[in-house]
Amino acid sequence: TNFSTSVVAEIESTNEVVSFNTISENQYKHSEELNNVYWNKLQGSISANAGIAPDGTTTADKFIPDTTASSFHVVDTQAFGNVPSGNHTLSIHVKPDGYNFFHWRTDGFNSFFNVSTGTVISAGSGVTASIENAGNGYFRCIVSRNFTGGARVSFGPTETGTSRIFTGDGTSGALLWGAQIEAGTTASVYLPTGATSPTVGLTTVTRGVNGTTAASASSGDSIQQLPYALSSV
Repeated sequence: TNFSTSVVAEIESTNEVVSFNTISENQYKHSEELNNVYWNKLQGSISANAGIAPDGTTTADKFIPDTTASSFHVVDTQAFGNVPSGNHTLSIHVKPDGYNFFHWRTDGFNSFFNVSTGTVISAGSGVTASIENAGNGYFRCIVSRNFTGGARVSFGPTETGTSRIFTGDGTSGALLWGAQIEAGTTASVYLPTGATSPTVGLTTVTRGVNGTTAASASSGDSIQQLPYALSSV
């Protein structure tokens, strides 16, 4: 906190120079706890900690659509509140577990992904959609849009890559982990959140003596943006 972008700081213990590009914020809470009541589940249920997440922890949750016919099997972010106006980017990590397709519904527009092959099938009107390989069989599904304000969003696995309306079999679904919403038009590094507040972090951090031997910085390193107080990467 209290850092400005595109500045040079130093690690207190080693006097290494640190630089970073931007400060990002994950505005969701419970980003790895889709079983929490913060997330509204429609025509489906969550099996908590059902799989290994991209970071190697057993924190991925499985969303299982129920057997309701011709309904919407989704996780709704109503608990978060409506997305404010302006450009926002939403993302989540998805791994097939019965269904190979996934969708984001943003401001009334559907975007579809094949999370088996790692491809974008289609993007909704006014939506920029992309997908990234996150390892361990996961793909990060990303959508960006200039929201008009008051929009609700939802997401979930689908039986096909063309519609979010289908009849589930009660066992098939997908592993979901690491939901994020942030201001802007691009997805930054994923920031895990808990129950109390959004998480703010520095992105594209490098470190090195006098800035000459850049390497990845470690989470938790104390840094000082002189002449101000210590904070953490």
